[in-house]
Amino acid sequence: MGKQERERQLKIYVASSWRNSRQQEVVQLLRDHGYQVYDFKNPMPGNHGFHWSEISPEWKNWGAAEFREALGHPVAEMGFALDMAALRECDVCVLVLPCGRSAHLEAGYALGAGKPTIILLSGRDEPELMYKMTPYICTSQEEVLSCLEQMRGCIPSSGRWTNGRAACGRSETPAPARQASNVEGLVETPEG
Repeated sequence: MGKQERERQLKIYVASSWRNSRQQEVVQLLRDHGYQVYDFKNPMPGNHGFHWSEISPEWKNWGAAEFREALGHPVAEMGFALDMAALRECDVCVLVLPCGRSAHLEAGYALGAGKPTIILLSGRDEPELMYKMTPYICTSQEEVLSCLEQMRGCIPSSGRWTNGRAACGRSETPAPARQASNVEGLVETPEG
């Protein structure tokens, strides 16, 4: 791995909710620490993110068919394209709780693409078993920074991490996010 590759800024996708007051705080904190951060609330200069109300002021009253049709609206297409491009290009996804369906779909996409995904708990979260998909479960912004610092300089040339983990030659998960969760061999599969 070349020096330039090691020194490249990590690209971070912050997945969260429009209603989460911590989202902007986390975006700014990460930028202040030298990370390149995608902000879905301000994806480009002059663009303040996607809003269903741009398609129709009656969006909260839509039925299933109207919702499905609205997904094909040019405004929805543009918002989706911006978010997905940033998600595909990111090195790491940070899921900031509390959040809803879209943010969880984004985190699931990142995990499925082999990208390390950090979950920043809010302290009042309902337990979620499937968060075990990532070893990076943090309870503070400081823990998030610690995980990212350990990942900095370990960006694989392929852009794809091994099993969504950025061990960088280490055998352990970063200490703040460590979980006792090695399930390999614990699930029996039918032989056939």
